[in-house]
Amino acid sequence: MEIIAVKQDGWQDDLLRVDLTISNICNFKCWYCWPGCNSGTIKWPDFDSYVENLSFLIDHYIKTTNKKKIDFHIMGGEVTHWKRFPDLIKFFKQRYDCIFTLTTNAAKKLSWWEDAYKYLDYVIISVHQEFSDPAHIKDVADFLYEKNVYVVVLVLMDSIRWDECMETVKVLKGSKHRWTIRYNQIINESIQYTSEQKKILKKQRARHSNPWYYFKTNKSYN
Repeated sequence: MEIIAVKQDGWQDDLLRVDLTISNICNFKCWYCWPGCNSGTIKWPDFDSYVENLSFLIDHYIKTTNKKKIDFHIMGGEVTHWKRFPDLIKFFKQRYDCIFTLTTNAAKKLSWWEDAYKYLDYVIISVHQEFSDPAHIKDVADFLYEKNVYVVVLVLMDSIRWDECMETVKVLKGSKHRWTIRYNQIINESIQYTSEQKKILKKQRARHSNPWYYFKTNKSYN
């Protein structure tokens, strides 16, 4: 485990926000992702030592500062493919009653989400047109909505596959429930958007969420 940075950045004084990148193993190989994010060079950690060290860090902040609330943001690679990930979020949820935000491509079967959802508070789904199944993403997001887990779907707008990305947005809009859909700009020197595409990206949201759903499920400390 390597600590990259410790900073305040305008968060509440009693909040400890922990951003975790557990591995760079990913089931997708998107051409536009930054170097090293899906290369598989950082393997899954030993569960027991990872939990021990992270708990030690969290306990240190609780004992020596005024931190009372814990907010985890977990990223990959694609961390849902670590078989011990459900054990990890269950352990820390029970130990600290913390908030979990997961960034994922949501490729895991719905049965996986049926087991994991109760330990998650926010799920940010990134949709990669080359690999993602829009119908499956829609089903996962609808399921999370029904379980009062706040979900946001980001469609990575590949300029090479722009029309396909727009079709993906159309499929997602056919969902049973109204969760947020965003057009997500890809930062890559090879990406060149047209003026018309930039206008769409500037809108940011392809669809707003149901306001009632947001206020019911929002647990953000910030």
